[in-house]
Amino acid sequence: MVESLVNNGMIQATVWINPVSMFQNQFISIARTHYDDYQNFRDEIQALIDKRTALLVKELWNDTKVDKEQYLQYNKILSKAD
Repeated sequence: MVESLVNNGMIQATVWINPVSMFQNQFISIARTHYDDYQNFRDEIQALIDKRTALLVKELWNDTKVDKEQYLQYNKILSKAD
């Protein structure tokens, strides 16, 4: 990961030399497919996984029975990565 951050920094520092790279980087930025956007997406997914796992362990430990109301509450809780 550190290596890719160093490479990204070097590319950003020399992008003005190559107009093709500059166009590509601007396009990537607009399309939100940049490395940082991808990493943020992965972090959000990981936060949701961690939240779901913590909730699952807690509910298993408490031997909670799931009914419709409880299921809807789970959907509400797990719909956002806080």
